[in-house]
Amino acid sequence: MNSNFKNLPVAVNKCNEYDYERIKNILENHFSKILDDSTFFENKNVVIKPNLLLKASPEKSITTHPVVMEAVIDVIKAYKPSSITIAESPGGPYNSTALNVIYKSTGMTAVAEKCGVNLNTDTTAEQISNHDGKVCKVFNIISPIANADVIVNVCKLKTHSLTTMSAATKNLFGTIPGIEKFEMHTRYKELPIFEKMLVDLCCMHLNRKPVLSIVDAIYGMEGNGPSGGDKRNYGLLLTSLNPFNIDVGCSYILGIDGEVGYVNEAIDRGLCASKSDELVLINEDIRSLILSDVKLPDTKSLPILKKLPTILGGRVNKFFEPRPAIIKNKCVGCGECMRSCPAKTIELVSGKNNKRIAKINDNKCIKCYCCQELCPINAVRIIKNPIFKIIK
Repeated sequence: MNSNFKNLPVAVNKCNEYDYERIKNILENHFSKILDDSTFFENKNVVIKPNLLLKASPEKSITTHPVVMEAVIDVIKAYKPSSITIAESPGGPYNSTALNVIYKSTGMTAVAEKCGVNLNTDTTAEQISNHDGKVCKVFNIISPIANADVIVNVCKLKTHSLTTMSAATKNLFGTIPGIEKFEMHTRYKELPIFEKMLVDLCCMHLNRKPVLSIVDAIYGMEGNGPSGGDKRNYGLLLTSLNPFNIDVGCSYILGIDGEVGYVNEAIDRGLCASKSDELVLINEDIRSLILSDVKLPDTKSLPILKKLPTILGGRVNKFFEPRPAIIKNKCVGCGECMRSCPAKTIELVSGKNNKRIAKINDNKCIKCYCCQELCPINAVRIIKNPIFKIIK
């Protein structure tokens, strides 16, 4: 990162539908105004990292839309890269079988075949030192990302039960292989430390190679994202070489500026604009795009919770925190939440009519919400302490 990194611009355009020609024209405009020169991709090994959280059709707005991916690929091709590869580490197991299932369900297989690019099925990883990290000094990174010359980070704009928002910075968490992400949740189980780790991870990538971030905010998600929320037409495409600046803009648009921990951490480190008014914007002024009615996750605590004393080792706060709970009449006992739980607090038990259902040990739950995030049928809800209903 150079001295001008903090001031790198964010290009923003309205785009209400997944129209290939419209998206391609917008991205051509963004690239021409943002990239350093015409050789940015030339003869480079380019790896495109979408958000493919889990097996889901594009229409659910959980994953990066294939039309956006197709347009991104075609625009990059004009810059004459040596290769283009689509690579992702989804939320569950990281093996070739799981990858192929997710690539197919999210439309990536069809895009790769149509555009003539590679789909990564190499499930090896490489350990990369991060000497400048605040909380994490080494990361395991999936090999295609570790060996890329340029990373194109094509994310989805969603509200998020753990981090409030998922956009450019959070999407790079998917460069850590498979279930190792669960281990990271356990290692950094306090949210402020987890968010510092996210910034460390993003900085590590930025210090090694160029990262171009594109936010698919045409349709995104609100409420209990990243997978259990409601589809929302945000009607935007954003592009920047500074993922932190793009996230400052996204948080402002969602009406939650100042409330996203990892964005605040990046601001504290001097990595981006400290507020939306300081962003260098191209095409659209985001001040005209702010939304006041975005539905936030159920995990979003009332402000009073932040003011509670941290006595008894913080147990008072933890008592009042929102927590995940199984919807018993909806759970099918597939065990995905159990396999996804970093703290191993979930088990399958015999329920009504001997039906197997999941059960969470609340005393050991670290409230990472991976169970809610990866439940394939949205059978995990977030419950708040009833005292807050009285306060509210």
